[in-house]
Amino acid sequence: MKRGREEALYVYNLLSSLSSSLISPFLPIFFFEIVGKNFFLLELVNMTPLIVTTTLSLVWAFLADRIGLYKPFILASLILSSATTFLLSLVNNFTDLFIVKLIGSVAGSMSSATFPALLAKIFRDHRERKISTYMTLGLIGGFSRSLVSSYLYEAYGVRNVLKFLALASIVPAAVIALIKEEKEKQSSLRNLMFNCFLTKIARIFTAKCLLVFPSAFSGGLIGVYFLEYLKGSPSLWALVSAVTTLANLSTILYGRLGERIGDVNLLFLAGLGWSVLYTVYGLTTDITIFALFFTIPVWPAFAIGYQTLLMKLSDEGSRASIYSIDNILSTIYSASIGILGGYLAEIFTPRPLFILAGFAVFLSAFIVKFYLLKILAVNRNVKIE
Repeated sequence: MKRGREEALYVYNLLSSLSSSLISPFLPIFFFEIVGKNFFLLELVNMTPLIVTTTLSLVWAFLADRIGLYKPFILASLILSSATTFLLSLVNNFTDLFIVKLIGSVAGSMSSATFPALLAKIFRDHRERKISTYMTLGLIGGFSRSLVSSYLYEAYGVRNVLKFLALASIVPAAVIALIKEEKEKQSSLRNLMFNCFLTKIARIFTAKCLLVFPSAFSGGLIGVYFLEYLKGSPSLWALVSAVTTLANLSTILYGRLGERIGDVNLLFLAGLGWSVLYTVYGLTTDITIFALFFTIPVWPAFAIGYQTLLMKLSDEGSRASIYSIDNILSTIYSASIGILGGYLAEIFTPRPLFILAGFAVFLSAFIVKFYLLKILAVNRNVKIE
């Protein structure tokens, strides 16, 4: 039974990535044109709805933890998200886009914390390896669709592809419906507060903020920078996105590496890797060099290390609530830093922001490893106290 549920989650990620990646390389460009090619409005429309998603997710998380079930909330979210995807194909201006994104954020809030909680509930051992397998299948789906995304974008346009995605999203929802879930009794969030919970999540989350600063601050500008500043073509950007997805298949190797060196060391490697990438993004104006470095896989190391740490923390109880708190804090951080980055890009262009981000994450990698999470780097079986 347990094995079947794990396989169902693997299939779900493969199918959902097949559909979501169909147009994702060009959504930033679609949004950029809708908002009148304004960096500030682009970041505003990307980040503000996330605040709604993560805030409401806390309500669903408390409810899901109380009843001990997560699947019903995930199914409702998938069905509602299909409807908002269709509405997205109809927007014509910033106001329309902003409203539809807000509506979509309400749907997304039902699964933003409950879905990772379901993963943590089902993936109980060898988590680094299972997370990496789950991510790898998602990347395979993403790569497969990225190969045809440029053709579909140019032949049918973003709006028609979005309408197709709204219909296709029913299939992943059907897979989730087949998973059998038992009720799980957990410690309440109130009880966790008296068990050094705040200290634990504060240290883990602070480490996250330091390491993801480059992507929060200027990562959302990369696609636009490639097309508008480096003058890359849409087909070339689709190719670069596809190759990047293929390179991220190294996720499976990161999972095995994580089991050997520990989660904190994976986070350290991710920080060093991002420092190199973002520094190069800012220093080079050669589109070939930029594209080559962009395809270097760094995110999988961070994702596996951080998700494993959160899963271990969620084992203490209130799984969805823990993920919701992490989502809320992450959204506030990403929205504020992202909007600031978009504003500064309007003044200075993205290049100096890339350099600043690269330098900042280089220092952060050492702070995380040798201070914030030092005890876990020494012994990965020791809990943060």
